[in-house]
Amino acid sequence: MKRIGEQSRVSPGTLYARFPNKVELFTAVVERQVAIWETETPAHLEKPRESVYDVLLAGILGVMEAGSRSDVAGFVRLLTAEARKFPELAEIYHDHAMQVGFDVLHEAILRTPEGMDMGPAQAKELALTTIEAVNGWLERNHLLNNLDVTRAEKTRVAKRMARIITYGYKQSA
Repeated sequence: MKRIGEQSRVSPGTLYARFPNKVELFTAVVERQVAIWETETPAHLEKPRESVYDVLLAGILGVMEAGSRSDVAGFVRLLTAEARKFPELAEIYHDHAMQVGFDVLHEAILRTPEGMDMGPAQAKELALTTIEAVNGWLERNHLLNNLDVTRAEKTRVAKRMARIITYGYKQSA
């Protein structure tokens, strides 16, 4: 806490008055950042899409773009570094930031002709599988410090993910 106060040019007394401990400070930081991200409109999924594949592709590319931003990457590194000491931070991140992406994707799937036929439970499974897959890709790139992936490479990977997930859904239907 002392180092945080020094680097932010805030006296330790002021810092402790607002945040009695590091957990509360980190929790406030996570909640504030997630609230900022929640206000950003996921434009990539606003317009109706013709197929589940198109929704998944748009959703995957949107998450890849957001996850490649330096503020998001830095935030993920912070959460990763502090996860063992403060598991509640990862829960807050998941419950807010990840849930927003999941909800938007789920609703977009349900707006497609295929989604109208499949029902909410199957749409949730598709959205969850997609979010988990793209987050695995992002985590790999964060761990490798490989954030300068070209748009063409992201598109290639996103198409492959969307194709495989869509194929799996159609095989299980």
